[in-house]
Amino acid sequence: MKARGIYYVGPEQVELRDFEIGDPDLFEVQIEVKATGLCAWDISLYKGYLHEGASFPLLHGHEGVGIVTKVGERVTEFEIGDKVAAMGDDSALMASVANVPVDCVAKLQDDVEDWQNWVAEPVACAVNGLEWCKIVPADRVAVVGIGFMGLMLVQALAHSPVLEVIAIDVDENRWQLAHKLGADRIINQATPEGQAAVDELIANPVDVAVECAGVEAAIQTSYKILRKAGTLNMFSWQRGDMRQIDLGSWHMKGFKVYASSPSIASDFPSIYARTVPMMERGIIDLKPLITHTSSPEDAPELFKIAASKTDGYIKGVVLW
Repeated sequence: MKARGIYYVGPEQVELRDFEIGDPDLFEVQIEVKATGLCAWDISLYKGYLHEGASFPLLHGHEGVGIVTKVGERVTEFEIGDKVAAMGDDSALMASVANVPVDCVAKLQDDVEDWQNWVAEPVACAVNGLEWCKIVPADRVAVVGIGFMGLMLVQALAHSPVLEVIAIDVDENRWQLAHKLGADRIINQATPEGQAAVDELIANPVDVAVECAGVEAAIQTSYKILRKAGTLNMFSWQRGDMRQIDLGSWHMKGFKVYASSPSIASDFPSIYARTVPMMERGIIDLKPLITHTSSPEDAPELFKIAASKTDGYIKGVVLW
């Protein structure tokens, strides 16, 4: 059958194209996609950083929401008409129709209509990241970088038995939102007052530091404000240039360091299955974080805004 997809055709170039899609495999469901989220990975592809073995033109997308329209012969967990969130690097969810393995699908409530607020894959990444914070009651936690992922972690940590959630970021457009979502304190490290506050944290360090900015300066801040034997959660995906760190400091302070990507999870689909109920309870709510939506036809402009992070951008979603 015919479907439409947003193809990467070159650096900073995307096009809406028609393509053929077959029936779902034995353990797949076919989804009429209603919404697809733009991930940092999508923006990296948009900028021309292709993963190994990939080439233009490329259809990608791994954050989808939609309605089941067909089920594979061995599928018993879902039926036609189910509203679902879907994930999967190989499922090409930046399209109007996609075939997705059943272990990459989670059922939504029947009354869901605000599709953009149920893009569950990045939320599952945050849930996984929260697990690797290894929270102990009364911990003090710093989130360094409060973009989309950092703000979700602030929300989740605010529901944890922590003593204090500290958000560190230089973008003033996010401070008020971080406070609303549960941050007890906001630090702007770019100001003299903010640097003084960081110096205070170095003197009175936190128990857990979560690096969410993906830049060298944020890594260095994260371990400088962390106590001996504290937990350093390297949550962000470090792209581009190599990073320099003081491994002598890491050794002498005995940090517990985790790279909390989905790859660290022994069973990420099980985390995904637990994520939607957490969203339903409001533990992580995407409504305040989805700042931009677009039709497929207008997707080039959405990608441009997302890549430049202008116009107050935090998270974008294509609505099919």
